[in-house]
Amino acid sequence: MIDEVLAQFTCQSNPPQIIPLHNAGGFSGARIWRVEQLGQSYALRRWPKEHPNRERLAFIHAVQSHYCRAEISSVPQLVPTVSGETFCRIDDSFWELSHWMPGEPSFHSQPTDAKLAAAMETLAALHSASEGLERWCSIGVSPGLQLRLELAENSTPQQLTKLATQIDDSFPQITTLCGVVIDHSVRLLHACRNQIQAVGLPATKLVPCIRDVWHDHVLFTGDDVSGIIDFGAMQIESPASDIARLLGSLVGDDQRAWEFALQVYRTKRPLSDVELAMTRALDIANVTFSGINWVRWLYEDRRHFADIELVQKRLAAIEDRQRTCCELMRIGF
Repeated sequence: MIDEVLAQFTCQSNPPQIIPLHNAGGFSGARIWRVEQLGQSYALRRWPKEHPNRERLAFIHAVQSHYCRAEISSVPQLVPTVSGETFCRIDDSFWELSHWMPGEPSFHSQPTDAKLAAAMETLAALHSASEGLERWCSIGVSPGLQLRLELAENSTPQQLTKLATQIDDSFPQITTLCGVVIDHSVRLLHACRNQIQAVGLPATKLVPCIRDVWHDHVLFTGDDVSGIIDFGAMQIESPASDIARLLGSLVGDDQRAWEFALQVYRTKRPLSDVELAMTRALDIANVTFSGINWVRWLYEDRRHFADIELVQKRLAAIEDRQRTCCELMRIGF
């Protein structure tokens, strides 16, 4: 099967070395292989059969290719197929081949201001490049902010507590953790609602945004960003969404780091007062509702995740951030 897929791409001329990477596709259900050939490394990705559809994948690839043309070297370049497209369909799945990006997601293990600055400069460069895609740019309400406002206004402590009753022993290693995450969400709900309502739903600049740009998707070599990976969640959004996602995952509630990072971002791309306020509101909403989403995926939707230990790690990070937020806002336990 892999040989059949690789035969569709123009760079393949000699038998390659193929290395399966199993869970490197994260939580999306994608499968990743590393392909070595003639001294070059590539990432072969099989998208889940359920998503995306052809139109959406073409949009993702168009934006990704635009980033490469803008000479953002940390974005993986897609390899064209023999027919000139950037993906092929085999066995009811879409496949893509891109150049392998070096580096490791090492910010948490070796955090430095230089790394944080490099991450924010890269994000600003991506957003600036997105603004050049005029057919997908507009002024409007952030879909992510609107969704979170609806969640905040329509969720009650009673509803979240009822959700906790659905937690069973399907995954014994995370049973207690999921309950704690919901408890924290109940405590944070009021503050989250107040902050989002204070921002409201302002009209702001909307551009193609990555939306899932977080710690594990930002690769470093030394203090430099050497790779941004996984564009599968890309949508038309406010840049504030990406900023909140990235900073929340990198530095949590470190206010000095937030101020430093936002200052660096502003040196590369203007950040309006509205975008800044949205960033803060989106961050607390992410802290409040991300754990709830996981509980629903696991116990309502019964989604399958190949590695429950990775899920446990993600939930533990969410719980840690929730606990810190509660302490900073003096919300009692």
